[in-house]
Amino acid sequence: MAAFGIYFGFQSIALTDDAEWSADELASAVTGATDDLDGDTLYVGPHEVPSVDSSGDYALKVEDTVAEHGDDAPRFGVDAEPTDPDASDETYYTVTADGTASAFCLHVRLKRDKSGDYEAPGIAGTSYPQYGYVFRVTSRAGEC
Repeated sequence: MAAFGIYFGFQSIALTDDAEWSADELASAVTGATDDLDGDTLYVGPHEVPSVDSSGDYALKVEDTVAEHGDDAPRFGVDAEPTDPDASDETYYTVTADGTASAFCLHVRLKRDKSGDYEAPGIAGTSYPQYGYVFRVTSRAGEC
């Protein structure tokens, strides 16, 4: 009976460890997410205004991408807080995670890329131009 108690005690400690992020896990995940997000493309029509957060959920995309790169870390508990949610072509996100006091600053810029432009099919045989923009993402340790 004592063996079961010891076994389940160690299991609960392991589960607690798996439910929180460490500083190293967050650092590695932010680096992976930065590499993954850098180079993504956004297409907008001629009457749309391009914005880093044009869909309103780029912070959520940052959180999800960091969590995906967390290897052994939990897939939850990541927060990406924009410093200026109304910025159009440049935004900073402070990235944190449950279980660690570490923070990282993700700098996201939207750059025009004419090589990505294309003509989308329109109504009645017309075409509709789509203008390409590329996300340039960098990160550093510390809050923004």
